[in-house]
Amino acid sequence: MADTTDPTYRNAIIDDPDTTARLAQAGIYFGHGMLDKAEPLFRSIPKTFPKYHVAASGLFNVLWAKGKSQAKLEAMQLLDQFLEEADRTDPDVKLVVANFIKIKINLIQEGHWNIAENEQ
Repeated sequence: MADTTDPTYRNAIIDDPDTTARLAQAGIYFGHGMLDKAEPLFRSIPKTFPKYHVAASGLFNVLWAKGKSQAKLEAMQLLDQFLEEADRTDPDVKLVVANFIKIKINLIQEGHWNIAENEQ
């Protein structure tokens, strides 16, 4: 498992052809609405790079887009876990943190944050 405190962590992700290929393919699938194909690819990246913000963001988007209660509940848990564990010293991660906070605030204001729990 990669050391996320290592300054070469970002380079390790970029230089890992398997990870970049999975991330690219997941993004293509997501962009074409092929959520069931994108999901396992986004899920596979944290096995090697557990705190990679791009994979967390992608997985959140896939889960929320599925529109099912269980998927939305998992997306909310993922968002909360990411916010709790994120490396806020990393400028790229700070952007994702800010975006996730905005998403959570919007979902709460629109009454969607607990929708998954209410639909079960």
